[in-house]
This record gives sequence, structure tokens and C-alpha cells, in this order.
Amino acid sequence: MIEWKPDVVYLRFNFYYPGLDKLCRNVPVIVEINADDLSEYRLISKTRYYYNLMTRDILFQRVHGFIFVSYQILERFAAFTQPKVVIGNGIDLSQYSVLPVPQNENPHLVFLGSPNQPWQGIDKLLWLSRIRPDWHFDLIGLEQPKKNSTGDTNLCYHGYLEKEQYEPIMANADIGVGTLALYRIKLQERSSLKLGEYLAYGIPTIIAHRDTNLPIPKPFLLQLPNTEDNMECHLDMVVRFVNEWKGKRVPRDEIAHLDIAIKEHERLRFIDHIIQTHSLSKKSSVLL
Repeated sequence: MIEWKPDVVYLRFNFYYPGLDKLCRNVPVIVEINADDLSEYRLISKTRYYYNLMTRDILFQRVHGFIFVSYQILERFAAFTQPKVVIGNGIDLSQYSVLPVPQNENPHLVFLGSPNQPWQGIDKLLWLSRIRPDWHFDLIGLEQPKKNSTGDTNLCYHGYLEKEQYEPIMANADIGVGTLALYRIKLQERSSLKLGEYLAYGIPTIIAHRDTNLPIPKPFLLQLPNTEDNMECHLDMVVRFVNEWKGKRVPRDEIAHLDIAIKEHERLRFIDHIIQTHSLSKKSSVLL
């Protein structure tokens, strides 16, 4: 890569590997941090967790700038003195249309997710499906367990689907459900990609955390407390929200600031700052 003589390298952090040392010595490197790596790896794999714990600072001490997707994650990197900026995850609104209003007799809720991510709080959604058997739940990205312990007939597991496959399901949804158990990885804040997608389709949404992109409360977004008992203790609030927003859509102008074009303008401005700073630093070194 160095032979290509790039002006800058943008690295989305996953793991440290030795070749990054040489890269950081020769090219300004910006690292994007989009998760609390220590908390997430601890849940996913002990091997990943300990390797990352032993090596991550080698990279973080050498990079030239950080981009974070939330303010809470930024706070956990306070020990590193390089330039930092928070840019919440965006979405290409040009690729989404606000969906028509569904005409369901009973509410339809949709969840976009992935397996083996306990912080998503699927268990809370399954609990809600038992409490509200008159509501319908579509689970996209999740396979039905071999033994469906819930016995619920109002649950539909769709497994992994491409966008064009799950869009009809989204079109029939009254309410989207986002992350419900972020406390399990010791986080209170996130700029969630699936929340951006729900809102791009115009679907009102339930979450249980602060969202970096929506710090001011919005009527189309129900924010439950980020606690173990959030669903049980606030069931009445959930029911009111679902009944109020059933058969409604979020106006596009309410979420225009989520557009990736706006986010990328911020990102390019920061990248240019790092390039200029690195260039001035090299000139100063030559003069010395």
C-alpha cells in the first residue's frame, strides 16, 4: 500500500496487525471506531478479546486521527491525544422512499437484526410478542429456533434477506424495533444503522438508548430506558406509542440530516485537516 503513495489511509478498526506499524510511520492514518471493541469482543470470543486487549493500543498510539460514531465511545478514548471527531452513521436517503401507510387491522412490528448479538435484546421482543398476541412481529435476519420455546403464532422468522426481499415486509410494518439491551455491552449511546433504515422508510421506531443523530426527543421515536426491565416496566408506554403511530409515517424532512451526503462532507473535512496537519509536521521535521 505504501508504494501507492496515498495521501491518507482510512481504516475501519477491527484488529491490530504488525504491518500497520510501517503504514503509520509513512502515511497519515485515520481510524474509524464504530463500537466499544472491548465490551463487544468480551461477549463474542475470549480469544478475540484477549488478543485485542493486548495489541489495540499499539495501533491507537500511532494513528493520526480518530473518527467515532458516538460521543460515548469517544469518551473511552480520552487517553489518546490525536485529533478526534464524532460523525454518527448516515444513510443514503436517495436509495429509500417513504413507504405507503399500511392498512393493518392490528399493529405489525418489524425487527432488523443479526444472530448472536445479545445487546440487540431479541429476548425482550419475544417477551412482548407473548404479552401482545394480537400484534404481529416480523424478525428479519434471524432464523427460527429448532425448538420455538415461545410457541407464539404471531412471530414470523424470515432469516437473512436482501433489501429488495425484505422491503415488502417493511412496507407492511407499522413500527420498527431497534436495539433494546445496549447496557449488556456497557453502552448508553449508539448511531444505529437499522434505526436510520427504519426512519428512511418512514417507519416510527422503538429503541432503548440515546441516538447520536437524534439527541433531541422526537415524537416518532420512543426511547425506553437502557435497563434490564425496560420493556416490562414501560409496557404501557410501548402500547400507547404503537397505538398512536400505527398507520402513520415519519416525514422525510424530519430526518434529512441523516443523509450520508451530509455525513461524508463532515468526514472529508476532517480527513483534509489530518492531511494538512501531517504535511506541516513533515515540513517542520525537515527544517529541524
